[in-house]
Amino acid sequence: MTVLLAGVVIMALIYLCVALQKNFTRENVFEYLLKGPFSKWIAFLLVPIFIIYFIFTSAVVLRYFGIASKMYLLDQTPTEVLVMAMLVISAYAASKGIEGLYF
Repeated sequence: MTVLLAGVVIMALIYLCVALQKNFTRENVFEYLLKGPFSKWIAFLLVPIFIIYFIFTSAVVLRYFGIASKMYLLDQTPTEVLVMAMLVISAYAASKGIEGLYF
């Protein structure tokens, strides 16, 4: 029952995000919070929370990637080296955009 309730809540949040994105097509979440119906002081409280959340989420994902890679592929390589390699590759891909994927 809780899984069903969680699924309904997530679907409602996704519907809300899609509806907001239709109204603000050229803006990201941070720009919407600063220019949208929220006042600036609420936006200045929410934007750092979003940034901290994204940083922690990416750190956890990178850590799990490093552990899984070390466990299954590169057992002699330190996890820090694998994580740094993934960070460098991701930063390069983000800086070059879609054109960075083609040589």
